[in-house]
Amino acid sequence: MKIKIGQQKFTLTRFKNEEDLEKAVLNLAEDIFGKKSIYIDLKKKIKNKTVSFANIPDGYLLDFRNRIKLWIVENELSTHDSFKHIGVQLLKFATQFSEGSFAVKESLIEYMNNNKEVKEKFNSMIKKVRIFKY
Repeated sequence: MKIKIGQQKFTLTRFKNEEDLEKAVLNLAEDIFGKKSIYIDLKKKIKNKTVSFANIPDGYLLDFRNRIKLWIVENELSTHDSFKHIGVQLLKFATQFSEGSFAVKESLIEYMNNNKEVKEKFNSMIKKVRIFKY
């Protein structure tokens, strides 16, 4: 099956494992998330000290469509149970992010500073968005 969105054509693909899916998302990030975004393939642990558990998202997305937003990206195979596996994982991210958001932001800044292409794209895109809502 093929899907066409604007000029982009997508083909349904079944992946044998998450690693192959993650590589495809990385290679097609601009087509998947749009030109006004930066996909950061950073496996950074988000830890909740209070509840004592940690998760590692598959990546992060900086969304520049309106005001800049940070999204957590989790790439999952369709064979994974959407409630037991994906839902629980996203709930853990939500509870951890409020406590660990500063550390995550520091990691993202460090990643950008060490990746010239990402840093240049970020600097170019940040000039085009409103940071504050009036």
